[in-house]
Amino acid sequence: MITPIMHKKLVSVIALGLFAAAFTFAQTPVLDTNFPVRVALQLAEEKGVFYGEEPLSATLSLANAAKQKSEAVLVTEITTDSGEAVTVLKAPVSLPEGGNVKQTVSHKVTAPGIYRIIAHLENDGKQGPPTAFNLGYEPEKITHTSSAKPDFKAFWDTGLAELAKVEPRYSMVLLTNLCTASQDLYEVRMRSFGEVVVGGHYLVPKKPGKYPVVVRFLGYSSGPSIPDRDGGPFIRYVASTRGQGVMKSENIYGDWMACRLDSRDDYYFRGAYLDTVRAIDFVCSRPEVDQSRIAVEGGSQGGTLSYVCAALDKRVAFCMPTIPGFCDIPNFIALTEWPGSIYRNYLAKNDKGVTKDVLYAMLTYYDVKNFAPQITCPVVMGVGLQDNICPPRTNFAPYNLLKGEKRFMIYPETAHGVRGGDYYPKAYGWLNEKFGVK
Repeated sequence: MITPIMHKKLVSVIALGLFAAAFTFAQTPVLDTNFPVRVALQLAEEKGVFYGEEPLSATLSLANAAKQKSEAVLVTEITTDSGEAVTVLKAPVSLPEGGNVKQTVSHKVTAPGIYRIIAHLENDGKQGPPTAFNLGYEPEKITHTSSAKPDFKAFWDTGLAELAKVEPRYSMVLLTNLCTASQDLYEVRMRSFGEVVVGGHYLVPKKPGKYPVVVRFLGYSSGPSIPDRDGGPFIRYVASTRGQGVMKSENIYGDWMACRLDSRDDYYFRGAYLDTVRAIDFVCSRPEVDQSRIAVEGGSQGGTLSYVCAALDKRVAFCMPTIPGFCDIPNFIALTEWPGSIYRNYLAKNDKGVTKDVLYAMLTYYDVKNFAPQITCPVVMGVGLQDNICPPRTNFAPYNLLKGEKRFMIYPETAHGVRGGDYYPKAYGWLNEKFGVK
């Protein structure tokens, strides 16, 4: 079992704005917003993810701003991330005037998963607004199974063969105003699957030689983005898929996730996934690229594309996805307000007779977890435990199906993101080790 890299001395207070009534001597307590009791989740020296005999545990910090002692009941509901009830905990709390109390909630579970904790205060039939957060138990042991159809590989092999027939016609324009003393930056264009033009930004050291390369894929709906001009030892290429990034001003697809949901062969992401392979074709066409040291990275949609690229193209030698989307698509839809609403709205309003069963069957060809068994290179994944866009349970769907070297880092306090100051140095540390970069 790969041990996750945890930051055990996290000191982060997430203000959660839970207010209770300020109690008076009247028979019926009245909510007084001028003297609220505040409750915050405090993840101090706590992991957020637990193992073995450890119970789920979190500390709630209660601050009483009222000018009198307050008595209440702290009610904590624990469910699975899909809403299945686990338990309800109730604990009396006594808050001194102007004082603070820390209350630990704790419960032992046995099933690997992501758990939802919902807490509120009650007194005399009154209830403060709830606050909710996630905790995890052995998430790398959550059981995930492939939903790939028998012709999954043949479908993508056909796409790759069609892509190979498209002449790339690479073009590069030097952006002299954005070059540095040690690095040149180019804007790039090429033709991809279906003769669609895609492009990106290519950063290369001026000093002649062979260099490892990191290809970064962009998040959903991103505009143009240039690589960090850090003078580092890597060539960097920020790749834009069709209609996004440097191609966003020419977008003809509308809302990309909703584009041609009626057609497996014409769905937007067929071309977008194959655009990632064309990005690898491009960097491999450059004489300064060491083709044995190609890495891919990206967050959210970029994490999706990183996983898929590593599966479709064996030239990828290292993969660094963070908060990947499109993983375990039925749960990706069910567990999110957005982007799940894109698919729910389509099912409610489409005039092509596409049913839920038909849609979900089509989407198996695009579910990242179904690409995972084809990935052979090392993978290091970053996860935000509070992510409500690409939920952590779904992040682990492809990860748990990987067969090769893998590591993950999970951040208890982050939502749709990772703690960059921790994740990237560690991920790049492993990359440098694998690529022999000093």
